[in-house]
Amino acid sequence: MNQYQLTVIVNNQLTESARDKILEALTSKFDKLTKSDIWGKRNMVYPIAHQTEGFYAHYEFESDPAGYRDWE
Repeated sequence: MNQYQLTVIVNNQLTESARDKILEALTSKFDKLTKSDIWGKRNMVYPIAHQTEGFYAHYEFESDPAGYRDWE
């Protein structure tokens, strides 16, 4: 098992339930979640797709690197 860190930015215009579904689908792929830190709404330094704010979440987890070939 390798240790990983992942910070994701989700579109801030999504509803809370849609955002939670995305984050839950993502974390379900981890073998072992060791830390979950929800940063919330923040300004971006540079716009992404004309968006200047995003919803940030940071995760630390352990997973087998071979399992990522199956992600789609």
